[in-house]
Amino acid sequence: MDAKTIVAVVLVAFIIGGFIFLQIKNRKTSETNWWAERKKLRPFTLWRCFMNNQRTVDSKVLSILRECPETRYDDMQLILCYYNRYSYLKVGDLSLEDIVNNYKGYGLPCFETIRRSRQRVQSLFPELSRQCSGCDSSIRVVIEIE
Repeated sequence: MDAKTIVAVVLVAFIIGGFIFLQIKNRKTSETNWWAERKKLRPFTLWRCFMNNQRTVDSKVLSILRECPETRYDDMQLILCYYNRYSYLKVGDLSLEDIVNNYKGYGLPCFETIRRSRQRVQSLFPELSRQCSGCDSSIRVVIEIE
């Protein structure tokens, strides 16, 4: 090979390398800008998006709280409903001792994990809390005297 051919090959390799470098750099900055835009949104927006995924305990607790309002007030009802819905066997037929000692073997989270998930869900979704802000929780007693 003569000197002109070697210079031409090096020049082409340098140009292609620079082009690839700029493409990678632009891709990284566009991903960074997307994340910066996402962070400007409400602080829990991203967390609420992840809640729709049925793989986490929080998302499963969210679906139960939406479908069964009585579980919003009673953690034991929530735990029983969670275990019956997401275990491969009916937990209501097992003894409490068996559930407490073997919950990991059944692939279920412990009671405290479900309770903490309920707290997180109810803090993110106030409409599912124990005391709904739109609900009138006062009791009125009317006594008529004749």
